Amino acid sequence: MSHELGTVNSMNPTYPKQKRNLFAFGLDTIAFSVALGFINVNTILPTFVSQLGASSTSVGLLVTIFGLSWSLPQLFAGNIVARFERKKPLILVIAFAGRITIPAMAVLITATGANPPWLIQAMLYIALAIFLGSDAVAAVCWLDMLGRAFPPDKRGRYISIWQSIAAVGVMGASELVRQTLSEGGLPFPNNFALIFALGGAALYISAIGTTMIYEPPPTDEEASATPIVWRDFGRHLIQIVNEDHRLRQVIIARVLFSYGMMAFPFYVLYATEELHIPEQTIGVFIFAQTVGTIFASLILGRIADRRGPQHSVQIGAVIVLSAPILALITSLSSVETIILLRNAYLWIYICIGLATNLLFLGFTNYVLDIAPASQRTIYLGAFSTINSLGVIAPTLAGWLLATTSYSVLFAVSLAFGVLAAFYALRLPSMRQCAG
Repeated sequence: MSHELGTVNSMNPTYPKQKRNLFAFGLDTIAFSVALGFINVNTILPTFVSQLGASSTSVGLLVTIFGLSWSLPQLFAGNIVARFERKKPLILVIAFAGRITIPAMAVLITATGANPPWLIQAMLYIALAIFLGSDAVAAVCWLDMLGRAFPPDKRGRYISIWQSIAAVGVMGASELVRQTLSEGGLPFPNNFALIFALGGAALYISAIGTTMIYEPPPTDEEASATPIVWRDFGRHLIQIVNEDHRLRQVIIARVLFSYGMMAFPFYVLYATEELHIPEQTIGVFIFAQTVGTIFASLILGRIADRRGPQHSVQIGAVIVLSAPILALITSLSSVETIILLRNAYLWIYICIGLATNLLFLGFTNYVLDIAPASQRTIYLGAFSTINSLGVIAPTLAGWLLATTSYSVLFAVSLAFGVLAAFYALRLPSMRQCAG
């Protein structure tokens, strides 16, 4: 097969068409981030299902479905996509077919008036499962292409550029959300139907960005790699986790980090139900979350390039601890103190933005750096799937809230966050381990 740019080998890989890919990957990433701003799992979706009459346990289940649908399929996706020399055609088929469920939710809500509520809630869970489950397979392909498109010492910088621009887009989305959910906006449920429609439109703009990506040819090492026979797949996964202590350590830190994030979807409910912050303030929360995203992109992205992504993980994990600390203090305070702390509540959403950004910029970027080229999709699939151990955290959080209190929920979240920071601080440097 002829390629546009010479021979690529595993010892001295080249990275063709970086300017084109900087724009194409960027458009893809930015539009996808804006889409997730409209269907935000920590603000929009919990508020929507709550207005449908869902219990706190059901809210937690929603976030669990969101995470499980994304991570579990990647276990098998890693070995499946490794069999395709070219990943881009597979991504496009999946993206254009699987994302239709989000705009379909807008049509369904408008047509039914969100009645009966239990049916709309069930259809939302199914729509999210289809969208995220299919996109999870595409994500493994996408990350593999990303690893071949840019050199490691520039990847963090490029990711930070995309995420910073995406943050501006999400700010615009947050303002639209604020106006849509305000008293002067559309009535329920048409306000949420519009939000789903806007999210669906952004998803397809993201897919257009994917069509513009130039997929670099595989290196000699990647081209000569033999896919794992399925009967040996489980044993192979166990082997790489056991033998690569860096992969094992980052998986432990990432799973604990998920449990440290268990209260994220309930901060908005605590704000509106207990602190009596107006519902239209949700748009301001998204804005604050975007500020956290920008901070992570500009500061932690540069740290990832200069010192390695493990340092970004370590710094971010420590900062994020302040979110459950602030929430816990607020929940245990007097009414007078709560009034003062309510103004500081936006800091929690700054931490949420930072934490969400850290998953890609820190944890996944670290796995991309430590993974052998011939095993990149396997590493990514194993990493994402084992992380699914953390997706039950929101359901656990919902159960804790239903049986105890917000204070207990915030305290448990803090305890897991401390453990995550402890393991993050022990992450070995891939630069020291290389060679």
